[in-house]
Amino acid sequence: MNGFHRTLPISALALLLTSTGAMAQVTAQQVWDDWMSLFKTAPGVTVTIGSENYAGGVLTITDFAIAAEEPGSSVTGSIPQMVLTEQADGSVQIVSSDSQTFTGTGTDPEGSVTSFSLSLNQPGAVIVASGAPGAMSYALTAPRYEMQLGSFVSDGEPLPIEAVVGIDGIAGTLTTAEAGALRNISYNLTASAVDMKFVAAEPGTSNTMTFNGTLADLAANAVLAIPVLAEDAGPQDMFAAGLAVDVSESIGAGRFDFSLNDQGTLVQGALDLSGGEVGIVMSRERLDYSLALRGLAMNATVPDLPFPLAYSTDELAVGISMPMTPTPEPAAFAARVRVANMAITDDLWAMFDPGTIIPRDPATIDIDLSGTATLTADLTSGNEADLLGETAPGELNSFDINTFTLAFGGAHASAGGSFTFDNSDLVTFEGMPRPTGRLDVTLNGVNGLLQKLGQIGLLPPDQAMGMTMMMGMFAVPTGDDQLSSSIEFTADGQILANGMPMMPSP
Repeated sequence: MNGFHRTLPISALALLLTSTGAMAQVTAQQVWDDWMSLFKTAPGVTVTIGSENYAGGVLTITDFAIAAEEPGSSVTGSIPQMVLTEQADGSVQIVSSDSQTFTGTGTDPEGSVTSFSLSLNQPGAVIVASGAPGAMSYALTAPRYEMQLGSFVSDGEPLPIEAVVGIDGIAGTLTTAEAGALRNISYNLTASAVDMKFVAAEPGTSNTMTFNGTLADLAANAVLAIPVLAEDAGPQDMFAAGLAVDVSESIGAGRFDFSLNDQGTLVQGALDLSGGEVGIVMSRERLDYSLALRGLAMNATVPDLPFPLAYSTDELAVGISMPMTPTPEPAAFAARVRVANMAITDDLWAMFDPGTIIPRDPATIDIDLSGTATLTADLTSGNEADLLGETAPGELNSFDINTFTLAFGGAHASAGGSFTFDNSDLVTFEGMPRPTGRLDVTLNGVNGLLQKLGQIGLLPPDQAMGMTMMMGMFAVPTGDDQLSSSIEFTADGQILANGMPMMPSP
């Protein structure tokens, strides 16, 4: 995968380590050597310096440069000077130049070349390092980091883009330790606020795009195990050698304003949120990922509409947990999607339901699935055939529907069930492993919703009638517009709907 996104994290690590000061029960040279060993853990990263001078407990590094390369892209950074001063208490304080520069180039699969330059300003930032060679700790404080785009060039044409990102009130710690062929790194960072600004114009036209945003109360924690490998090592080599990542991040309230001027047509709006979290745990064995955003609200004005488009939801969350490499025994997996209390404005409702036929209650989708599977492909190998090949990358052993809830337009549907699968029987269900288990479904107000969708023309009457008849075949009434159904897959290959056979035994 080409592009800057794979090399920028390496530069970010360099940025953290080289932009302030340190505290340690070691010498300035030992601190510097520890930094150099950190850079060596990243494949494709090289470091050069202009000079290195030590006198009177002060180590001065001039013309520090770091480069991260991979096929199709590269990022370089430079710092004019870093001064590591040994303190009376045994610590080492590092002060680097207030302004630093970074440049990068990238080539996409079609051959288009993009380059950029940016500067980092961080006056007053301080890192204090302690520990011992091979096991160092760093404490960071900085009143503000500000990164500003200097230039952006696409296929030789400079583009008029202004971009600034600032981070205020930074504090955190980072520890490193050697463990055989692994470098263990852990850190925690907090920031009081982030502000960002982006302005772009299309050359030769009046078209512009602007984006401004703020976020409060950022926090990040991570535990990393990074193998020390040869420079030509790929991602699959890193995983095989023990790469492991455990990262969690959280944000507080934020607001993002945007506008787009396309040939005089102006679209503008804002997105607000009250907070959120993201977490990722990844190793050769497993991947666990979760994302949750709360209190989302978006509004936008569009010239062709006499009212603003507006949307809100209490929570938007996704999650996945799965094995990454072949498992001799069934391994657990899980997936989650939740959209809670999603609502749109009455003006938008009125575009397709002016008579208020459908109740305008907020909609909710909540799906929680889990199970076990025997993975036969190595998803860390970098081989697309393992994911997109003609054969499945594993076998499904069990499947549980823990939560399945849909609520919309006054109707509510829920389901739950549990199944096991016999992968030795691919005949009963024509190529699918034979399931055994039961699915329970309840429906409230669904027939009424189908009729109302037909009334406003969103669902043809014959289709609404067909869906109603199908539900009548598989469900039994339990109240006024209330249905329930129990679908059972038996061990002898039958499918029963509320105890009645749907398919005869083979």
